[in-house]
Amino acid sequence: MPIGKRCLQAFPELLFSDATHKTNQENRPLITFGVKDAEGRVQVVIWAWAPNERAWMFRWLFQTAVPAIIGKATCERIRLVLTDGDSQKLTQLDAAISSVFTKCVRRRCGWHIIHQGWKQHVGSVGRSEEAKEIAKRIRSWLYSFMKSVETLDEYKASKALLLSYVNSEEVVKVIGDDTADNIVTFLRSNVFVHEQHFARCFYLDVRGFDAYSNTCLEGTNYGVKYCENRVLPNMSQAKATKVMINQDEDKFTRKPEEGFGRFPQDTVASQDKHQCTCFTNGREYVAASNGCVGELHFLPCL
Repeated sequence: MPIGKRCLQAFPELLFSDATHKTNQENRPLITFGVKDAEGRVQVVIWAWAPNERAWMFRWLFQTAVPAIIGKATCERIRLVLTDGDSQKLTQLDAAISSVFTKCVRRRCGWHIIHQGWKQHVGSVGRSEEAKEIAKRIRSWLYSFMKSVETLDEYKASKALLLSYVNSEEVVKVIGDDTADNIVTFLRSNVFVHEQHFARCFYLDVRGFDAYSNTCLEGTNYGVKYCENRVLPNMSQAKATKVMINQDEDKFTRKPEEGFGRFPQDTVASQDKHQCTCFTNGREYVAASNGCVGELHFLPCL
């Protein structure tokens, strides 16, 4: 049994999902599902070539394909599905997920809320090393809500301390009043309003909850396109599939200094040598047996 499925059976409460593009000439998005293992690393369960990212596709994916692949019993144990929040069909996505995972809710990746939100609404706080250190400290503080801060009382106290810190004399002296006010506005209007998506204190009963881990799943998609034996936008879907199946693990997990990017080496899903189940027009068949990451599936163009 592939490592991803073993982890899913052992730790089914949390499921990550992400889509990536530019992997084949048919322009079919590659949708990835992952779970966390006992060491907190993200392992891929499913790779799925989807025809598009429209509402009907998500409904078909979650209502038909996913239950057939991982089993209805496992679906009933999943409590949270974390997505990147980039989809324009969130309402339809929520409906599709809730129809399959009856005890589950969808939440957004905390990294997208904080990191991407900071880039969009705050940007640079200054060129000095002191200013950069302040920005780093504030973002680290926000990420602590996903792991370190556990109880609701701790979370509320930490939020209050963070706001006090941003408005403190030592911070304002370095970044200025306008920038400090901008950060406070960002925190109140773009972060705290989404606390139900990322704060651990609301999900203490969900084993392994970590709203930052979804970006590690994105790292696997990044690796597929930027490792040495990579998939390319001009490849046919069949060719891209063969490349993904044959990607060598030590090449797939390139170090950051070799150009792999911000994703650390140990967050990339391990490969596992097993047969690769594929879906084509609703029928299962075996595509390859010389090793692949997770399981590859073709979703039909209905």
